[in-house]
Amino acid sequence: YADAIASEQPARFWLAGFSVGGVSALATARVLEARGLAPQGLVLLDSIHPDAVLGGTSSWRALGWLVRRLHVQDLSMNGRRLGAMFADPGLVAQVMALRRHHCEPCACPVWLVKTTGLLRWSRLLFQGWQRLFGERLHSVVVRGLHGSMFEPEHVQALADTLASLLIR
Repeated sequence: YADAIASEQPARFWLAGFSVGGVSALATARVLEARGLAPQGLVLLDSIHPDAVLGGTSSWRALGWLVRRLHVQDLSMNGRRLGAMFADPGLVAQVMALRRHHCEPCACPVWLVKTTGLLRWSRLLFQGWQRLFGERLHSVVVRGLHGSMFEPEHVQALADTLASLLIR
């Protein structure tokens, strides 16, 4: 970026984040915009809005407790066992880290790439992004589950989708 600033040529780049990383990418876009280095766009790859987990982190904890209490750890959601999901220390830490985070919009165009595996939950999981960005939010759907969009049978379609976004 230093070369772009020195030559007074605007930097041309996009930011992207997968899953909870979409929230970090959004925060990064806002910081860069404030410094005059606005990205051309932001891509949220199957990024669930932080408020979507039925009211936030307290509900996440309650759901984890309920899964254990009802002994339904082996049930699957989007290709992942509920017991593994609520016991995953990395995922739990990410959800808890967002406990007090409030997303603010960036000025650049935003693309939400959703997997077919989360489509039936789309309204619950992604409507927070629609409220935040309004008409600047564009959505596209790719095949796969949340955790399988990067697997060999889906990655080429994902790459093609991302390439088509960058060309616009």
